[in-house]
Amino acid sequence: MAVQLKTTGTVTPLTSVDVRSQVSSTVRQVHFKEGQFVKAGQLLFTLDARADQANIAKVRAQQAKDAASLSDAQRQLARARQLLAQNFVSQGAVDTAQAQVDAATATVAADKAAVDASQVALSYAHIVAPNSGRAGQVTVFAGSAVLASQTPLVTITQLDPIGVAFSIAQRHLADALEALKAGGAVVTATLADGGGSFNGRLKFVDNLVDANSGAVKVKAMFANPQNRL
Repeated sequence: MAVQLKTTGTVTPLTSVDVRSQVSSTVRQVHFKEGQFVKAGQLLFTLDARADQANIAKVRAQQAKDAASLSDAQRQLARARQLLAQNFVSQGAVDTAQAQVDAATATVAADKAAVDASQVALSYAHIVAPNSGRAGQVTVFAGSAVLASQTPLVTITQLDPIGVAFSIAQRHLADALEALKAGGAVVTATLADGGGSFNGRLKFVDNLVDANSGAVKVKAMFANPQNRL
């Protein structure tokens, strides 16, 4: 016979992320409103990136300069090989030209890595939503200074799907684990204000038993397209 348990649960988001900047800068623009639902990857904030833009222009100019030096070194190497074939220069001259080509090639590779690093730094000026959900209170505005990894900008809370956390007695732990292995038992959540019932699935059983209460924490997941939970 099916075992039915009744308990009190708490609605908990599956994910809730505090969005912070990875660099210290100034907010130029906020692209959403408080309480708005946002999608993963949606642009939230734009920071002042003029210093990073100038830096990437600088490293790209250096890359172009070093690429020109590499082309010249390659021409010198080809000329030295031709002269060697005609016995006008020694093998040492060709080796020297080859070393110059190798050094110039390494310099160009380093320049490319510098450009990539500058582009990564520039990308930090565009802060996007890490996950889909509802935006909370915005704590900064255009012109606000933010510190790297310190200033909280907004919290994104996932509401669909959503979780309901509750506890069961230790004596029902074996039943819960079996139900979890079978794909998750059906869990029915009824709102305390009589606002309706919802069907979800058991998704998590904790690996610890509370020594004081003898209860085990579990969690069920519910589809929540209308945000009623």
